[in-house]
This record gives sequence, C-alpha cells and structure tokens, in this order.
Amino acid sequence: MKKIFFLYMISICFCIKPIAQAPQAIPFQATARNANGVLLPNKTVSLRFTIHDATTYGTTVYQETQSVITNAQGLFLTNIGQGNVVSGVSLATINWSVNSKFIQIEMDTTNTGKVYRDIGTQQMLSVPYALSARRADSCNNAINAVSANNGIPVGTVIANASNNIPLGWLICNGKAVNRKAYNALFASIGTTYGLADGIDSFNVPDYRGMFLRGMDLGAGNDPDTASRVALSKSTMITGGSVGTVQLDGFQGHFHKVRIGSRTGSYYATGTSIPHDFSNIDCPQIIGMQAGEVMNDGVNGTPRTSSETRPKNVYVNYIIKY
Repeated sequence: MKKIFFLYMISICFCIKPIAQAPQAIPFQATARNANGVLLPNKTVSLRFTIHDATTYGTTVYQETQSVITNAQGLFLTNIGQGNVVSGVSLATINWSVNSKFIQIEMDTTNTGKVYRDIGTQQMLSVPYALSARRADSCNNAINAVSANNGIPVGTVIANASNNIPLGWLICNGKAVNRKAYNALFASIGTTYGLADGIDSFNVPDYRGMFLRGMDLGAGNDPDTASRVALSKSTMITGGSVGTVQLDGFQGHFHKVRIGSRTGSYYATGTSIPHDFSNIDCPQIIGMQAGEVMNDGVNGTPRTSSETRPKNVYVNYIIKY
C-alpha cells in the first residue's frame, strides 16, 4: 500500500502546474492512509518533504514540514514550499538547472512530528522544474527594465533622421528640464551641460550644428585636449571630460609659391618694389599674399566658407531619458 500511495501522490503532484509566481511552491494533493491502507478522513497529519540532489539518497537541498487536515474522503491539498523550513532556504534558491532532483515524502499520522513514515522517493520531472521560472522572473524583470528604455541606457545620444522626437527621448537643444520629471537622466548626466536654475532643473546637451567626437582617453588623437572648455558656461568641467567642446580649427601649414627658373622684376600690386620669386617660400616674403582660390580645371569651382567642414547632412541629436 505504501507504493500505491506514493505513486498516486507523485503523479498528482507532477500533473499540477507549479506556482511560478511568488510565493514559490509546488501544489501537492493526495489521500492519507495508515500503514494498513485505511483512509484517514478528517484527520490532522504531519508531512515532511525532502528534496535530494542528484540521487535518491543525495545531498538534502531542501526540507520542510507541514500539518494538514484531510477531508471526509481522506483527501488533502497543500503547497510544497510553504511549510516550516528545516533545511535549506526556500524552493526558489534551489538550482534546478544542475543535476536531477528527487523528492522524498514522509507522513506522521500522529501529527507529533516524531513518527514519520517513509512513503517513498521519486525523481522530480519536468513540472517542478518550472520553479526555475523564479530565475526567469528575475530575467523578465531585467528584460522589462530594459524594455522600458527600449534596451537603451539613459543618457545615450543618437542621431534621429526625423523631426518627430520619439517617446522617451529629448532633442539635444540645450533646454532646461525638470530634475524630478527626468530624474533618471539627471542621475546620468547631472549638470554637465548646464545648471539651469541650479535647484529644480538642469540642461540637456546642446548639439545643434555640432559634430560629436569620442573622448581621447589618453590615445593622443586629440592634441588639444587640454584646451577644451565646457559646452555650458555655467559648469566648471574642462580638459578631457564628457561635455567639453572645441572650436573649429585647421592644422597650421604654409603654402609654397614656385615660379620655376624664371627671374626678374615682378611687382606686388600697388608697389614698384622688385622681387625675385624663384623657388621662394611665401612666409619669407614680407607683405606678400596668396592669390584667390582658382579652379584647377578638374575638380570644379572650390567651395569656401567661414568654417572648415566635411560634407554633411542634418539630423536631430536626441538623448534617452
């Protein structure tokens, strides 16, 4: 009768879906019988559940006791994981992904907790392993947290090819925003891009008309790191810090004017002073200026402007909050 009782209990236990959300537990239903197989209706009995690792006699990874009351048919329903813990911490802390797990069930029909009768031990199969959903819940929580930001960390800046700023983003136009309303962004960038009122607000970056550049971080690719200044005049950051800015620049250089082997008296505009222009560097000629930019006949008319720049296209820089 012991074996029949055990198989009946375990089959029901394994066929009922465990509770994957808190509290962590495995529903367990069975009928209580005495050693002679007689049903025990309306009876309070004690149960002891032990989970062994790897084998039927393996290390105990969890053990608990419970008292249950059977109904008129000797039936009872309880949840493994909600009893009095004897060994281990909880079902949720068991590493279900490593090794097989075996559950041992014992019953004390005297309800004293002193006369436990071993009903049997059997390997736990697929359903109890749904308790690893505890781990999945943790992953889901992390996924949900990431999903709330579309997988993008707060403070991330991207180029947006639209005038429609998506939800969860602010355009990088230097405006002041409320610290409480955008608390995660404030925690990320602080007052790096401006103090605003210094109390309730802070400034988002102002990247309008700007190119972005990666921090040098000791690589030596930015020889003017020390001369960088804060993007906002209200902050004190300098040098190689996030949020510092450089004005446009053009690498220092000379132009050489080569006249070939010809010599003679050539006159600067508005003067009558002769010069020998044979293979002479311009800087050596006081008062001489290079002529206007000319078409080389191959690349078209040169484009000149008040800034040095590459070919570019407008986008909106936006920052995740």
